[in-house]
Amino acid sequence: MSVAVPRRILAPLLAAVTWGCADPTPVERALLPRDGASADVGTAESQSRIVVDASEPQGDVIRFERASTHSTSSPLPGEATRDYMRRLDHDVVRTWIQVRYVYNNGNVDYNYPYESSGVGAEDALRFYASAGKQVLVALSAYNPTSQWKLPQGEAFETFLKETLVYYKTKYPNIRFIQVGNEPDAGDETMATYYPMYQRYYRAVNAANAAMGLGNGDRLLITNGAFTSNTVNMLQYADGFLAAYAADPDPAKRLDVFTFHVYGETDRPAQLGDVRQRIDAAMAKHGLPSIPTFVTEYGVFGGSTRPVRFTDAQLVTLQPAGQLTKALYLYESGVDEVFNWAIHHGSLPMKSQLANVQTATPYPYGNALLLARELSARKTRISATSSYVNSLGIGTHAVAAMKPGDGIAVLVWNYHWRTTPTQPGAFNVHIKGIPRSAVGGSRMRATVYVIDSKTNNVYTNPAQTSLVPSSTTEMAYAESVDVPLDLEPHAVALVLLTRK
Repeated sequence: MSVAVPRRILAPLLAAVTWGCADPTPVERALLPRDGASADVGTAESQSRIVVDASEPQGDVIRFERASTHSTSSPLPGEATRDYMRRLDHDVVRTWIQVRYVYNNGNVDYNYPYESSGVGAEDALRFYASAGKQVLVALSAYNPTSQWKLPQGEAFETFLKETLVYYKTKYPNIRFIQVGNEPDAGDETMATYYPMYQRYYRAVNAANAAMGLGNGDRLLITNGAFTSNTVNMLQYADGFLAAYAADPDPAKRLDVFTFHVYGETDRPAQLGDVRQRIDAAMAKHGLPSIPTFVTEYGVFGGSTRPVRFTDAQLVTLQPAGQLTKALYLYESGVDEVFNWAIHHGSLPMKSQLANVQTATPYPYGNALLLARELSARKTRISATSSYVNSLGIGTHAVAAMKPGDGIAVLVWNYHWRTTPTQPGAFNVHIKGIPRSAVGGSRMRATVYVIDSKTNNVYTNPAQTSLVPSSTTEMAYAESVDVPLDLEPHAVALVLLTRK
């Protein structure tokens, strides 16, 4: 049996459905059962932009929400943000410790204030360590300046070791140490960067030895997150990998390769083979494949806004852009993709949260809350789109299912600067629905939408929490059609659950 109704015959059937709101929405109307619907299943599927097949499991679902980086421009968050981050079940959170400010010209200050917010660095670390299972520390600002001195040679390595021992002892879930941040963006060459990397891995090794840490909890080391577009990032990485391969020190280590993604915004599909390209770069230098993290990414880098967009448009576009890039990155084999940022003090379009005391979400944060509904259902199921071009522009979908907990389908439009060639109204056809997924003889369809007007606190300050657009109850059926009408950068979630 299929549930599918042409809009022309809806009105006589309205009394047959229990609605979640006073006046049925177009989504609710189109979910009404009708006689003879099963005969139209093939037609409904062929005319649907998104087809979900619950009978085709595809392994573990992508957890888009599982890692984040915080910005030093953020105020110190409150309990509501801790609850938000725990709700997203963070595997790892990235935070910042800046070496020269810790050293403080010889007057060591482990809780020095971040320059852009005044928040104590250790205060921030304490908070984020409590909000995630593991912590990645970007241990940056390792070059002295005329104002900020640093010890040299072995004395510098000793200082690094002592710094690592201090933080790791107090916050044992610190797991990863990143050697700086975007050295290529700072025009560092291997003549200066690789010797610094050597000092770091020696300090990490010494810290692990001093604390008696073994494989299960020892500090791991990563490169300093090379950035730019993929071509330039790989070119810089090649120099680093060549230097690492030539390093004769038997104690050298590179546990995780990290990079940032601010390119390919107009062609995100080109990120679909980035892990393979990184592995090939490693193999070129006789190095094995290792875990790969994207510790920042976005539709634009820095603080220069893309032309032809207002801030309101960028806030609305952000979740669709991030989901699209993350989808291609994860499908390429990248192990962790960190959402940037939890809150940015001057760039709302990069922020998950509008307010870190109340955890009021921007569209980006709301999209991650919707993504959590996918993760809760564990097993990815087939979801195909007929409207994604070779560049990765169009309508994307990811779906998941768990017996007893129903089916979740995350759908979004991403068009960047292009004009959509198809209308925003389309169907999501879900088939092969097992009764065990939704339970009993009745099921509920709930639809959430995030766009320029809905679940968007930036454009509507009254919308401080995520609310559904519609809720509908219906008889169990093996297939159902859900119509959506989405803006060019809207995100939607369709939930099918037990009544």
